[in-house]
Amino acid sequence: MPASPGLAVRSRSANRTSLIVLLSFISVGLLWAVVSRYEVPPLIRRAYDGQSLPIFNRMITGQNAHRVEEYLQRWDRRSRRVLIDLALLGFLSVLVIRPEFQIALKKALSFLLRYRVSRFLLLVLFVLLSIELPCRVLLSFDPIFARVKGMDDASRRLEWIRAERASFQRARSYQYLTYCSTRGWCVQPGIRNATVFGNKVLNTNSKGIRGITEYTYERQPGKLRIVTLGDSFTFGDEVSDNETYSSDLATMLPNTEVLNLGVSGYGHDQMLLYFQEEGVKYHPDVVILGYVSFDADRNLHLFGAFEKPKFELSHGRLHLTNVPVPTAAEVLAREPYRLKSLDLAMMLGERLGSGLGWNEKKAQEITSAILTELVNTIRSHGAVPVFVYLPVWNQIYDLREGLTANEEFLNRYCHRQSVACSFLRPYFRQEVKKGVSFNIRTHWGPGAHMLAAQAIRDFLVKDLVPIASQKPKATRN
Repeated sequence: MPASPGLAVRSRSANRTSLIVLLSFISVGLLWAVVSRYEVPPLIRRAYDGQSLPIFNRMITGQNAHRVEEYLQRWDRRSRRVLIDLALLGFLSVLVIRPEFQIALKKALSFLLRYRVSRFLLLVLFVLLSIELPCRVLLSFDPIFARVKGMDDASRRLEWIRAERASFQRARSYQYLTYCSTRGWCVQPGIRNATVFGNKVLNTNSKGIRGITEYTYERQPGKLRIVTLGDSFTFGDEVSDNETYSSDLATMLPNTEVLNLGVSGYGHDQMLLYFQEEGVKYHPDVVILGYVSFDADRNLHLFGAFEKPKFELSHGRLHLTNVPVPTAAEVLAREPYRLKSLDLAMMLGERLGSGLGWNEKKAQEITSAILTELVNTIRSHGAVPVFVYLPVWNQIYDLREGLTANEEFLNRYCHRQSVACSFLRPYFRQEVKKGVSFNIRTHWGPGAHMLAAQAIRDFLVKDLVPIASQKPKATRN
């Protein structure tokens, strides 16, 4: 049967339109290929040397972040992705224009709509897309994302994704962190005289412990051994190796080794895992936990500086999840398939939970369980646990007498578990009253570390160090 004149006209029109669309995409693709290959690389090199327009010079901060070759490689990968996206978009555009496709689509929809289940599934898909697509658009705009983001996992993950795609995953000062399948990230071993935090010096030994000293697992006879656990304030962000409170404490206590097992960004969950994996091997006499109040919040999340393990509390018992921790490549590969509507709901739920106090209560519950596991592990290996509350940021200039709410939580816990606990805010308060200034915007300076070490030394030598050094060590397998 001959085709109708109307169908033939529609077919010729569709052919012309398809050809125009196809040629348009080919032209745009060729233009993009030429520009990205011959125009952008010289612009990147000029901006890297500070010789381009100010806006490009600020965008390409190669002197402080990456080598120019890294920028060029990343641009090459991005330009290739754009070409692939253009080809895919062109193919889909031509496909949609074709009358054959439109007829087939109508027949498929008519067939599906005959059945209630199909109509229900299509309705669900329509509703999902009508919610998901606007959420994806909203969260793609930086001003909107900046207004709605919080401290939840979705916000942290999306922020990390943005930084990764912008080729600024970490500032130069934090390139000492490396992927770890059991803890998310850890300190890279074998670093020598790296310049970090502006003008500070960073070394790590063969096990990733800060400093150049190598510590054997076997004890040195007659020497007291202390292990410190904590986050960036214990590790010593923004100070050199010999300016951390762990280093100062080793100098102040004669015949004593102090092993700094602090890691930037760690929650108590990661500190526990680190001590169980590595810390117990050193057979310490005393284990000091540098307690920072916001570390309790980190115990609630699957994402910090990077994706991390997380403990769940069920029937009073801890259950470890998200191990092995996904690699950066795996996180990036999963991102296109994550529902941004769920991310937005998580962000709003976090704000609601914080406002009603639910998050704080949950954080205290999981933190108490994690700290108890840490205390039990320390004691089972014959060591003495000591918790030290480190005041940070505005807490340093809180001159009130007595304990704050965060300090009270730790104080109650230590009393329940009979753990030695020291609070350093009174020491800082005395110095503030004398007119001493401290950094409250980022991390402690050398003076704050020295003050903390003096306070910890005074607390230890009062009764804990003699007891720990004389206490018979537990039998270890």
